[in-house]
Amino acid sequence: MKQSTQKRKAKERFKKATQLEKEYLRSLQKIVHQIDRLIKFTLNSGMPVVQAQAEIRKALESYSKQIGPWAENKARLIFRTISKFEEEEWMQLGRKLERNLKKEFNNSTIGTAVDLFMSEQVKLIQDIPLGAARRIQNLAENAVITGERPESLIEKIMHTGQVTRSRAQLIARTTIASTATALTKIRSEHVGSTHYTWRTCGDGDVRESHKHMNGKVIAWSAEPEVEPGKFYHAGCFPNCRCWAAPILDQIAWQTSSFRAGKDSADGIAVL
Repeated sequence: MKQSTQKRKAKERFKKATQLEKEYLRSLQKIVHQIDRLIKFTLNSGMPVVQAQAEIRKALESYSKQIGPWAENKARLIFRTISKFEEEEWMQLGRKLERNLKKEFNNSTIGTAVDLFMSEQVKLIQDIPLGAARRIQNLAENAVITGERPESLIEKIMHTGQVTRSRAQLIARTTIASTATALTKIRSEHVGSTHYTWRTCGDGDVRESHKHMNGKVIAWSAEPEVEPGKFYHAGCFPNCRCWAAPILDQIAWQTSSFRAGKDSADGIAVL
């Protein structure tokens, strides 16, 4: 019964996470489309490829600065969505969460996460056109060294849009999972919970190293070595769909400064 419930929750969580990824990716694809349009327009203008690639890089660097305010608004919106999604997971504990603790979730516990998320996401979004500019610069420099034909260089530069699209897809998927874990960590530590249970989606796409981690209890204070030389928490690896299920044990609950005056945790509660 317990295993069946975990699988159901895994499917529900995966479905919600996938929806968030698609929404975020649609926003990032607007940037990708503009980059692709700018590159093709300049290359088809008739100017020599050496001059064209320089103009493209200059335009992309300018575009990166222009999208700063948009990136901040988009990052704030996606964070609120992720935060609401994670809060709903916590609220499933219902009787385990006292009213004043719920209030804390909406205030001080989120502030630090917001600042960190906003800073990282704005940099990632603005780096999409900058990454395209760096790629084009590397292609141009290599063409000079190898004596590559202009036609071949143009073809490679044209492919930048596809490379940038793949980068946007990675950002969208990684952002949702890693931010959800960061929020869970902050909220867990805020109520005195020091450990979580590693959970996977439970399907055939789960990588072997993560199958091995499924069900293991992990301390928030130390990232586990999931693979040789690779340390990270659930959901904090590129394309990882795992998540951290916080453990609220009786001791952690009793020592929390936000108890409302009664012991409401029985044994161990795992989200």
